[in-house]
Amino acid sequence: MGVSSMWWYQTALKLGMNICRINGCSGSGVLPAGDGTGGNEERCVSLHTPEHAPDLILILLGANDLFGGCSKEELRLEYQEMIERTQTRYPDAEIVLCSYYRPSQVSFEVDEANEIIKSTGEAYGLKVVELKKSGIEERDPKEVYSDYNPEMGTGMHPNAEGQLLLSNYVCQELTERR
Repeated sequence: MGVSSMWWYQTALKLGMNICRINGCSGSGVLPAGDGTGGNEERCVSLHTPEHAPDLILILLGANDLFGGCSKEELRLEYQEMIERTQTRYPDAEIVLCSYYRPSQVSFEVDEANEIIKSTGEAYGLKVVELKKSGIEERDPKEVYSDYNPEMGTGMHPNAEGQLLLSNYVCQELTERR
C-alpha cells in the first residue's frame, strides 16, 4: 500500500491541505522506544521545518505504548507532556487528537488508551476524533485490514479500504467542527 492510500494523506488531499511533515513510523508511540522511533519530545521538535510551521497537528499515538507494557498513568503523563510541549512550541497550531479504532479481536489496551487520550485531550480543550466511530469496526475484518489472519479472524492495520473509512470520518469531523 502506498503513501497515497494512507488516511492522513487522503485527509489532506480532500481538505486541500499541504502536508509539511509526516512524523509516523511503525511501532511508534508517545514514549521513546529506544529503537529510533522517538517519543513525544523528538516528535514535537521534528514537526517544524525551516520553511513551514504547522497550523494543524493530527496526533494518533498511544496504543503501541500500552501494548509494550507501559502503565496507564505513565501514558497519561506522557500525553500531558506531549500536549504541553506541542502547545508551547506551536502556539498557533490547532492540535487534534485521534483515538483508536478497535482492531478486530484486540484486547482491552485499545479501550484503555482511548480513555486516556479522550480525557487528556478534553482536559486541555483539544478536539478528539474518535476513530471507532469511523465505521471500520462494523466492517468484516477481511475487507478492511491488510494483515487479516483468517485462522484467527483478526486484523490490526487498515488496508486501502480501511484507510478510506478513517479518512472520510476524520474529514467529516474536521469540517463539522470548524
